Amino acid sequence: MAFNSKKVRYLLIAGVLFTLVLVESLCHSYWLNKDTSDLVSLVYLFCGIGIAFLPLIPVQFSGLVWEKRYPFIRFVVWILFARGLYLIAQFGWLKTAWIFDEIPVGIEVADMLPIMKIMSQRFLADEPVYEIIPEIWGGIPPIYLPAMWLPYMPAIAQGFDMRWISQGMVLLGVIFAWRLPYIGDKRPLQVLLVLIPLCLLVYYFFQTDFRLFAVTEEGIVIGYYLFLAYALMTDNPWIKGLAIALCLMSRYVLVFWVPFYLAYVFLQESRRNAYIIAGVGAGICLLLMIGTGAIYHLETFLDMPKIYLEAVQDPNNSWKYEQTLNESLGLGKYLGVENLGLLHHGLFLFSLLSPLSFFLWMYFRPHSLNKPFWALCSLKMSLVVFYQFLVINPLYLFYTSTFFSFGILYHYLAGWKMELS
Repeated sequence: MAFNSKKVRYLLIAGVLFTLVLVESLCHSYWLNKDTSDLVSLVYLFCGIGIAFLPLIPVQFSGLVWEKRYPFIRFVVWILFARGLYLIAQFGWLKTAWIFDEIPVGIEVADMLPIMKIMSQRFLADEPVYEIIPEIWGGIPPIYLPAMWLPYMPAIAQGFDMRWISQGMVLLGVIFAWRLPYIGDKRPLQVLLVLIPLCLLVYYFFQTDFRLFAVTEEGIVIGYYLFLAYALMTDNPWIKGLAIALCLMSRYVLVFWVPFYLAYVFLQESRRNAYIIAGVGAGICLLLMIGTGAIYHLETFLDMPKIYLEAVQDPNNSWKYEQTLNESLGLGKYLGVENLGLLHHGLFLFSLLSPLSFFLWMYFRPHSLNKPFWALCSLKMSLVVFYQFLVINPLYLFYTSTFFSFGILYHYLAGWKMELS
């Protein structure tokens, strides 16, 4: 009876977690329009919070094992899975080629990729990367951290469309989040449920909203954070340090989370591992900052939040940013452009309080949570807070948080690192 109660507890949490991830994905795609935006944004927010807390509920049941009695069922299911992935890849390849032909890279559509293209070209030509770019909007400073634009180097050097890199990074992230490098491991079949929200979202990109792959660089960030989801569930501190550095050098979302994570590893896992993670992460960050010259332009990165706030509050720009706020999933739409200063200050306050509260929970009540998921869940909460409080938060930025949920769901359905009953 005790085993059954634990099994039911695990199944209940897993079912609710899957539902939250599915609803979060739908809120970020099919359900979001101008008539439902306010309600859907709130649902999206509460789904993200739920995903950050549910896996922390203590369980001792590590997953369903019924399929081990029927190896033929496992074989058939994985064959169908492989066939499905092939069809998705074939469809994605053809559809992506059409999208790229229809929507060229240019500042007329969006300036992110053109800026990074010039940065990559300068690096290849051994020119100063972070000098003013006069050919875009009369002269603007490059604002992207090294790990954001360096992945585009092969495309620039070989002359193919740089957006294939963004799509490839998402694919690599999914491969790592699903732990496909360990394809020989036996995993429960219920992990295939992750395909449902994932495929729904990918199909949405190809059929309805092309912006993620066509005009943005966010595929790079998604790939990094899915790789980090994989790294956090390994026992390898070198991989963890690499993944954290890549995320820090693309967007600074986890800058407040990292110190608390290192403290967690130091106190709960291994002092040696904490030193390795910190050393590898810091070393890679310094290497990228010095090697690209970004370290000599720190003021550009530090001033960006203030510059964004001033741009939004400029009356001449209000028409443009009001539309962005209304289409977004963040809290800014409820405050209005005139009150975004509150959001700006709240970003730093709650970005600090979020990992701090998770750390204090772990430190004072370690037996009241499922510790193997502490890192994933505390980072998910940091992602939720960061993107909700961003002053300028276009819809595509939220995809990193949405995709990160797939990594959490996969590891939970697989019962990764949970204790066997």
